[in-house]
Amino acid sequence: MTDLTKLAHELGEAIEQCEEFKKYNELKALQETDSELQMFIGEYNLRRMQLMNELQKDEADQDEAMLDSMRDMMNDAYEKVMNHPVMKDFSAASEALQELVNSVYQIINFHVTGEEPHSCSGNCSGCSGCH
Repeated sequence: MTDLTKLAHELGEAIEQCEEFKKYNELKALQETDSELQMFIGEYNLRRMQLMNELQKDEADQDEAMLDSMRDMMNDAYEKVMNHPVMKDFSAASEALQELVNSVYQIINFHVTGEEPHSCSGNCSGCSGCH
């Protein structure tokens, strides 16, 4: 078991050295320090909290028009966050790293379970079924 643990640590260290991991960390730091993006995130969190507080009221005390307006403001704030160039880059880097980790997991899972790794292309004609 000690050999497997050692190999797992080596695999983790190898992942830390790959470009996907480095890019993710670089863009995470940028995302956390970009003042405009942080302002947009703060606005979104405030709008979300306001909406959640309103939704916790008794249904009789809720104003549907106001709730709709609050949802629209929260969604607008969310769009500002997600359309910000730094967030777009960070999201893409996060997705690339997750794909790498998933592919490593699928390889390990194949050796443990014998199940072939698969990916869904969206075209079901050659599909063996979703799991």
